[in-house]
Amino acid sequence: MTDSANPRQLRLLIADDSNTDRLILQAILTRQGHEVQAAADGQVAVNLYESWQPDMVLLDVMMPRLDGVEA
Repeated sequence: MTDSANPRQLRLLIADDSNTDRLILQAILTRQGHEVQAAADGQVAVNLYESWQPDMVLLDVMMPRLDGVEA
C-alpha cells in the first residue's frame, strides 16, 4: 500500500500526434513526479514500449503511421 503523500513514481508513455496535447499532458504528469516519455505516432510508441517497458501507456486513437488501436 502506498502513502497518499508519497505515491509511487510511474513510468508513463504518452502517444499523441498533437504536439500541444502531448506537451501539456507530459508537463502535468512530470510535475506529479512521474517519469514520462512521449511519442508522436503509434509506431514510435510501440518501439518505446518495447525498449522502455512503461507501467502505463496513454494512447490517442487516431494517429499517423500506426493508430492507437493498432498499436
